[in-house]
Order: sequence, then C-alpha cells, then structure tokens
Amino acid sequence: MSDTSRSRSVTTRHAAAHAARPPALPPVHQPTTHPPAAQPPASQPTTPQPMTQPPAAQPAAAQQADPQQADPRSAAPRTADLRTADTRTADARTADTQPPRTPSRVTDLGGLVQDTLPLLCDWLPRQRWFAGKGHPVTAIVPAAVTLLPGAAPGDPLLLHLLLRVEQRGLDGSTGSDLYQLLLGALAGATPARLDTDATRAAVIGRINGGPHDGLLTYDAAYDEPLTLRLLGLLTTGGPGGAQVGPLRFSNLSGLTTPAGAGSGAPGPGADAPARVGTAEQSNTSIVFGDTSILKLFRRVSPGLNPDLELSLALSRAGSNRVPATLAWFESELPVLPETEAEPESEPGVETETGTGGVAAGAEPGPAAQLATLGLLQRYLSGGRDGWEFALTHVRALRATPDSAPDSAPDGPTPVRSAPEGAAPDGRSPGEGVDGQPIQPGTGNFSAESFLLGRSTAEVHLALARALPVSVLGRADIEALASTMALRLDAAALVAPALKPYQESLHRIFRALAESARDGRRLRAQRIHGDLHLGQSMRTGRGWVLLDFEGEPAKPLVERRRPQPAVRDVAAMLRSFDYAAAHLLTEVAEDDPQRPRLAALAATWAGRNREAFLAGYAAAGAEDPTADPVLLHALETDKAVYEVVYESRNRPDWLPIPLSAIARLAAGG
Repeated sequence: MSDTSRSRSVTTRHAAAHAARPPALPPVHQPTTHPPAAQPPASQPTTPQPMTQPPAAQPAAAQQADPQQADPRSAAPRTADLRTADTRTADARTADTQPPRTPSRVTDLGGLVQDTLPLLCDWLPRQRWFAGKGHPVTAIVPAAVTLLPGAAPGDPLLLHLLLRVEQRGLDGSTGSDLYQLLLGALAGATPARLDTDATRAAVIGRINGGPHDGLLTYDAAYDEPLTLRLLGLLTTGGPGGAQVGPLRFSNLSGLTTPAGAGSGAPGPGADAPARVGTAEQSNTSIVFGDTSILKLFRRVSPGLNPDLELSLALSRAGSNRVPATLAWFESELPVLPETEAEPESEPGVETETGTGGVAAGAEPGPAAQLATLGLLQRYLSGGRDGWEFALTHVRALRATPDSAPDSAPDGPTPVRSAPEGAAPDGRSPGEGVDGQPIQPGTGNFSAESFLLGRSTAEVHLALARALPVSVLGRADIEALASTMALRLDAAALVAPALKPYQESLHRIFRALAESARDGRRLRAQRIHGDLHLGQSMRTGRGWVLLDFEGEPAKPLVERRRPQPAVRDVAAMLRSFDYAAAHLLTEVAEDDPQRPRLAALAATWAGRNREAFLAGYAAAGAEDPTADPVLLHALETDKAVYEVVYESRNRPDWLPIPLSAIARLAAGG
C-alpha cells in the first residue's frame, strides 16, 4: 500500500474501532513477529490480574463506583496490600549487602508482571511524566503485556506494558489514566550501565519472594541494549512494518538502511549509541547517535496522536520546518466505556485535502482502536534550542547601554518587511539575517524572531494544504468566546490575583463574541497547539518547530480540533514576554539596576513580538495584526492559563503573566 493510501485509510480505521465492547484482561503476547495482516498468536494463556488495594483500605464510595471491583472477571484477583508489600526503591536495593538470588528461568510472564505491580505503585508517582502526582494510587491494572523479541540466552527480558493506573481524588472520586512502560527484567547483579547518576532512578526494584525472587525490574528506556531492540523493530520489516502482538511498527520506506532515503543522510543503525534526553516533561525521548530521536508517549490516549499526525503530514508535504518523520509504532487498545470519540467533521471541511492517519497493514478488530505509542524522527544534530538561544540575548541586556536595547532607540520599533538578506537556508545557528554572526552584546535577536515568524507561517500554510480546513461561523465564535470567559472565571477562583482585572478581561472576550454578529467568519485549521520558544530549534537550514502533541493535559479530541492559526501566534508572543521577564528573575528586588533592566526587557519583548508578527505576515499568511480583536482575546486566554499554572507550580514567576494581564486589561 502506498504512503498516501495508508495515510488516507487511518481515519476510517480509527473510526471503525469505536464499535466496542468491554475488554477482557490481556493475554501475554509472545515475540512472534509477522506481517501486519497476520493474526498474533496468544500462546501463553496467563492473564495478569490488577494490583488493587484491599477492599477495607478503600473508601466506601470508591468501592461502590469501582467497575473493576464489580467485574466478575476480576472477582478473585491476586492482590498486593500496599501497606505491607515490599516496595523497595532503587536506593534500598543498592543498600543490600547480600547478592540477589538468581531466579529460575522466567516462563510465567504474567506472574512476573503481577509481582512487579507493588514496586510500580511506589515508583510510578515519582516519575516526572506521571500526571497524577498528589493523588493516591489505588490500583494498577495491566491492559496489555507484550514480550518484545531479540533476547539471546542470558539477556534481559524486554516487556512492553500498558498500565491502567487508578487513583483517588481529593473528593473521594476515582479516575484512571493509561501509561506506557518498557519493562526490563534481569537476574543477577545490577549492571554498571544501570548504576550511574543518569540511570539509577530508572531502577524500579527487585522482586522479593516467589518464583521471580531477586529479579531486577527497571525502566528499559534507560538501557541501551534494550532500546536498540525497539529501534530494530521500527527500522526493519519493509514499508509495511512489523507487528508483535497488539503492537504495530510502521515506517515510511522500510528503514533496513535506515531513514535517510532520498536525503543522503545516514539513518539510525543497530549499533547507534542511545541516550535519554533530559528536556522532556510529559514524555521520554531516546536519542540514537546523532541521527534519530524516538519520543515515547508515556500517557496514552486512544486515537491518533497529533504529534505523529501533523509531523507526518508535514514530512510528506516536503516541509523542512519540522524534523523528518522516520517511523512510529501504535497499539490496538480495547475500547473502554470512557474512551473518547474521534472528532466529528466540522462544517465546511475540505475533506479532499486531508492525508488522515498512518498505520500500515491489517485493520484493527471491531473491539479495538489504535493509540500512538512512539514517534521516530530525524535528530537535529547541532541545532540550538530556541528558548536558550533567546535567553542568551536577553542576558546580554545587562551589559547594554540604557539607550540601546536590541540596538534600537527608545521603545519597540515595528518591522513590517523582511530585512535585507533574510533567507535562512544555509546559515548556521549563530548567523543573523545579514549573514554576519549575531552579537549577544547588541541583542540582535529580532532578526531571528522575524525568521521564526516566517517559519511558523510556512508550517501553518503547509498544514492548511495537507489537512482539513473549516470555517467558524457566528455560533462557533460565540462559543469560543464563551469558553474563554468560563476559563477566566474558573481561573479567578484558583488565582485571586486575577479578580481586579476580571471585568476588563471579560470585555475582551465579549468583543470577540460581538464581532461575529456582523457576519464575520474565522478560518480554522490544524495548528501546533502548544507553541513557544522551547518548541523551536535554530538549525543550519533555519528555524524548525518541534513537538506537535499540543497541550498534553487536554483531551486528545480537543488537541486534534481545528482552531484559528492565530492561537499559535498568540502563544509565541507570550513566550517572548517570558524570555524577556526571565532576566528579572535573576535580579534581586532591591538591585538598583532592576528598573533599568525592566525597561530594557520590556523593549526587547516589544521588538521581538513585532518582528515575529512581521515575519509571519511576510511568508504570505494572513497578517495577525489585521484582526486585533481575535489576537487580543487569544493572547489574554493564554495569559490567564499562565496565571493559573504559575500560581500552582512557580509562585515566584506569577508576576510575569500578571504583568501581561495588566497590559491586556488596559487595552495593550
């Protein structure tokens, strides 16, 4: 099947997977690799059971509402009492003075997973990608267990787990999320590669007692030999990819000679050194050599992840503003009662332009749907993180004379046309628009902001050509404004600092709603959804945008919904404010230089915001400043979100979004 045919079939396959029934607990899938059209064997009947709290330890309300407790299939699960179970952490493990006992040969994989669940109850909440921090874990239910192939005798086992983690909220209610874990398991002493500062926290613990006594379990994303097994599944098997149990591995061109087809670039080889990136918060990225990077989506939602969907659409469209997509893998998930539905088509959708979904091979069964688990992309070796790049120039303002912020006279200077020689292709990350090295002492970042704006517009234009576009009418615009207003009211309850500005901010949203009464329409399309300087990278070919997943906390359906492209623009404008204000977080309140630096930072932010907007318009996209009502409303909505975030997570940073709130409320 061609790439185009495969891509246009995914929406049908995802939609067809919704006619579902409640799933049975999973069999363990053995490592029989075969073409996608074949059916995976279920040669091991062992069914791992959920690890739950004893009924007496759960609130009465939770017992009544917990469908797992009422399910006859789980009437007699193997349970582990969280109050007494051995949940030794990595630190406790390393304190052992006796060498671990070597377990017998592992044949009961379901039992192995079951014995690991009590350890996971302690380990999972400590991971930075775990979304349920602060809420007690009441149960961990294995939704799928798959043994990945490639182990020689004596090698660690590599299991792919999908775990449904149930938690109790502060109000006594229960909720659950689905997480992905690559589970490594080995006997004997801890290898040196898992006993470093970078990998020690990946150790889940040793099983204590039973047939798997002494077996070491750990997050295999941090174990290079095991990640190379996963890479092998992604980069072999031809264009149709491979399937192991419910896992489907796909690539664009059969990466047996990986990834660089048509580009002259080397691909990820089987001997590429692997390391885990340090920048991810909600996911985990594994870098293979200097050629490819694999993002593992830790919190899994049924449906097509927009990072894969949009990155693939842009790669197929030939865009050089995103890292090239190389391969991906998905899993067939049983459809659960709380599963989200795929978004319905919007009125006015140009359905012929969409490339749709992605996976190759057989259609999922009627009681399953696909979830994106991982995305392999070209690694941008030598690229410079946009946030750090901007901060380099912001910090240089300390040495800038009062009269020369960003090499400009007092106040921001609008830039409405491209600077001479503005073409970015072929320049190194340290070159300005005139081909000369950027001088941090002069803060010449507005030239880069212009180029970043143009690159953002190019991405939006490519997405509008590749994927459906819709038109928002009066009812849609009024609903958009109403949603913003409701968010504001909810935010004011969490962050009382918003209350003095609440009425002024409501007027901004009412202005947007009223603008629709004269027959105005808004174009909506697929967008990045969480754009900021940290989601961009300056490379030798110019600016590249990263991580099209959208805001991970939002439901997948909402992240895949078409929106006005100006939402991304407003988000980037807020990021320039954050970069500028970051300077003041490094200066004491009583520093006599603070007023001068505050003025310089505000001027820097203004110039770079203007330059970004000018670059966006120069690419041929609609000028965001042509609709100030919409831009004002979207920037306000983003600032309200930031106030809530900072009040909960970084109170010391709360003045940054509050200063924007004051400016926006005053009409700025």
